[in-house]
Amino acid sequence: MHKNRIEALAKPKKWRDVVSIMERTLPEPVSKAAIGCQLEKTSRIWNLSKPKLRQPNPLLHQNIKTTYSVNWTPNKYDHTSNRIIELAQPKQQLKFHPQCNKVEPRKSYLRPYEKQTAWLKINAVPKTIFKPPLVLKKYTKLTEAEIEEFIDRLSAIPKSRRYTILKKEPKPKIKKLPDKMIESINRLSEPRKLASEMRLNIEYNPFEIPLRVLRHKPSKRIGELAEPKVYETSAIKDAIRENPFEVSKSSLKYKATKLIKKLAQPRRYDN
Repeated sequence: MHKNRIEALAKPKKWRDVVSIMERTLPEPVSKAAIGCQLEKTSRIWNLSKPKLRQPNPLLHQNIKTTYSVNWTPNKYDHTSNRIIELAQPKQQLKFHPQCNKVEPRKSYLRPYEKQTAWLKINAVPKTIFKPPLVLKKYTKLTEAEIEEFIDRLSAIPKSRRYTILKKEPKPKIKKLPDKMIESINRLSEPRKLASEMRLNIEYNPFEIPLRVLRHKPSKRIGELAEPKVYETSAIKDAIRENPFEVSKSSLKYKATKLIKKLAQPRRYDN
């Protein structure tokens, strides 16, 4: 049963016929009387046969035209409210008292002509830019000695303002060591003595068994640990074989299954 199930699942799925999908054939044939039937436009079937208008975006509401049936009766909630009628009317303009609109005219003041001309002569003239008077300097003549002293002062190189660099004096070379240092150097120059564990014994032979080992008497605990473990189950007894290289007879008669043969094949890697 399990094998048949695996074989059924291993088979590839069949593709559907594209022609049958495109034709969209009906499951049952349509009668000629149904095709030639004519219905009244006022019937319920005629209204249901029309496709519904789907709104793609529900946020964009369309203007829904209300339709009324023949047996429609007026309702008290159908008429528009007084508040909506009040808001639909134009706003009234603000009213004020006519006396508030009366404003006394300003008196026009005319300056006399003579005073105006006098004021313009002073203020209409462009402003003069202040220029300080030129003062001529009196240059004094220098003597030849003063000129030479002046040239020497100009040609003199100024002193450097850098900070003085401290020069370190070289340390004197040590030619002779003191007596205390000689003692410590002699002590440190001697090589360290290796411990007995670190020394390499060239004469050691691992194949020679010493006599003290043969004469040694083991304790009870060492004797218990030296004994091999005994397994009670038969499966573990078969697993421990005296000759591990011996091939069992059951392995020679074994027949490999398809899955084991498939797993035994080497893998192929696509480059």
